[in-house]
Amino acid sequence: MEKEQMFKTALMGGFDKEEVLLYIQQLVNHFDEEQEKKENELAGLRARLEQEQKQADELRERCEKQVLSVKEAEEYKRQYDSISEILLRLKEEKDQILQKAVSEAGELRLAAEAECQKMLEETRRQQEQEIKRYQNELKSLKAETVSVLRQLAGWKKSVDQIFSQGKSLIKLTESLSIQADEIHEETL
Repeated sequence: MEKEQMFKTALMGGFDKEEVLLYIQQLVNHFDEEQEKKENELAGLRARLEQEQKQADELRERCEKQVLSVKEAEEYKRQYDSISEILLRLKEEKDQILQKAVSEAGELRLAAEAECQKMLEETRRQQEQEIKRYQNELKSLKAETVSVLRQLAGWKKSVDQIFSQGKSLIKLTESLSIQADEIHEETL
């Protein structure tokens, strides 16, 4: 399993959520596979231990049922001791394998959690940067909008003044036209 994973970034910044979730699922699957392997090894050891235990029990029963010669009794004792040593070794091996599996599982889980935390912090940092950038853009747009609105208000004043002057000129023209008509009529 890779120790460091590279992710595509999403359109709005941060990591691609589906890719991050897929990576986390892969870590979980890997952990589950490792745990299943260790459990299978443990089951094999238990079966072997059980088989050896059955053999030891059978030997013990045979020893109890028969009166044996000293030589035979010593041989059975040696075999029993040998089996006892094997059982003890198997138990120690089982305990070591189980302890190692638990330790490795814990390390895998810690590594996965640390990697997830790191990705979350990076995504959070990128999102905060995006938010700041958008806030700055909004401030800039607001300032531009205010400036355009002020300019439009100034233009409206100018247009209103031109219309007012135009109305005054029309009234003056009408008045001059009336006076010109009157003067023209008087001269005729």
